[in-house]
Amino acid sequence: MPIVAKPRPAIKSQARHRHRLATVEARSGNRHNRAPRQSLCVREGCEILSVDFFVVDFDPLDVTALVVFFAGWIAYGFFAAIRGRGRPSLTSTMGEWRQSWARQMLERDNRMVDIQIVLGHLRIATFFASTTILIIAGLSATLGAADQMMLLVKDLPLVRTTSRAAWEVKILMLILVFIYAFFKFTWCIRLHSYTSVLLGAAPEAGETPPDTAAKAQARDIARVSSLASYHFNNGLRAYYFGLAAVTWFLHPYAVFAATVWVVLVLYRREFRSRALALLRNAERVRKEQGEV
Repeated sequence: MPIVAKPRPAIKSQARHRHRLATVEARSGNRHNRAPRQSLCVREGCEILSVDFFVVDFDPLDVTALVVFFAGWIAYGFFAAIRGRGRPSLTSTMGEWRQSWARQMLERDNRMVDIQIVLGHLRIATFFASTTILIIAGLSATLGAADQMMLLVKDLPLVRTTSRAAWEVKILMLILVFIYAFFKFTWCIRLHSYTSVLLGAAPEAGETPPDTAAKAQARDIARVSSLASYHFNNGLRAYYFGLAAVTWFLHPYAVFAATVWVVLVLYRREFRSRALALLRNAERVRKEQGEV
């Protein structure tokens, strides 16, 4: 007797009552260092949509380290800008020397020295901008090798273990710091190029002393050059605080110490350095000779 297979009953799907299923799972590191899972399920037929993201399991100590780091960076920037207005600093003193340089430039027939000064500033800013790109590229590459980096440092003394998600956030923070530095250096390059254009447009030296319009143009040249130096200093300051942020991979307490150390170093070099004393002394001698 022949065996006849019964056809399977067709299951009709109701279009009005379709559901979607989306499973959202937070993964950070291995199974011992996973953040809490979060899921939201919706279903549509037999299709399943899976979206993965990580939830950073920062503890209060890590959050405090992050706040102290950015608070120290921003607060010192405001402090240096405000204190530099009323007291001598490297930035304000070099601004006065740039004014003197621009006035002397008006009395020179051959201005190759002035062009070389601007080109020297351009080369330095370009070097730092190129270096910053390489740093950003290297940090971006480490995002894919976070597990290997964690294995390298986990056996070091005083190193605080953390999850893979927290490690990646620290790398992303470093990338943001150096992206900020890159924008500062590139804007500095543009301002120095504007200085070179103003330098080429300056009136030629004559037998008579420069008139009022020529002196005003010299002041503008010095101001644009000082503005370029201001943005270069901000980019260089980002490098200092970037070094402090590296210590976050070891321990949050290391960020506290490194941030305070960077602030003290920057303060001493800006307001208490020997270079500032020498520049102020040279400026005083120049003024005395001018009065004589």
